[in-house]
Amino acid sequence: MRRLLDRRGTTATAPDRHTKLYPNYLGRIAPEDRDLILPSLMNTLALVGTRDDLRARIASLEQAGIDELLIQPVIDPPTEMAQFAKLLT
Repeated sequence: MRRLLDRRGTTATAPDRHTKLYPNYLGRIAPEDRDLILPSLMNTLALVGTRDDLRARIASLEQAGIDELLIQPVIDPPTEMAQFAKLLT
């Protein structure tokens, strides 16, 4: 987090930190920021992987009591949602 704050020229308590930290909120991660994305972070906060990986992860979330997923398509929402729907069938 410190590297991201330093890179954006802000602090954890600055009133404008959110606009500084996330200039392309819900967009693609800029290539120059990809070094900040750790595999453990992606595995914890996102559904990423092969079809079998995703189905297993969703099943384990369901077993843990999760009954709703929030999906935020970014680039091509209709295609992304269609692909997600196919994943679940």
